Amino acid sequence: MAKNFVLFCPTQHNTTQHNTTQEQAIRIAEAIRIKVEKATFDDIPVKCSFGVTSIKFKARTPSELIEQADLALYEAKSLGRNQVALWDASLEEFKLFRSE
Repeated sequence: MAKNFVLFCPTQHNTTQHNTTQEQAIRIAEAIRIKVEKATFDDIPVKCSFGVTSIKFKARTPSELIEQADLALYEAKSLGRNQVALWDASLEEFKLFRSE
């Protein structure tokens, strides 16, 4: 059974702190993926895949941002699951496959 959820990493405006970078977001997702993989739930192995995106990829709406993350998730799953994938424009071709 697959479940999807969204994790937003903070952006700090008007502070001396830096925004979460793409690399940091990937590291966060990878750390969660590893912790889930190492956990056991009634002797049932659980694995997870992550799709990562950024507002720097020019999504114009929250829906477009979620669509980018979803396409990256699709990429992670297509590469064998239990992975983290970062969105890039080449993933837009997956929209065609998913709508068929």
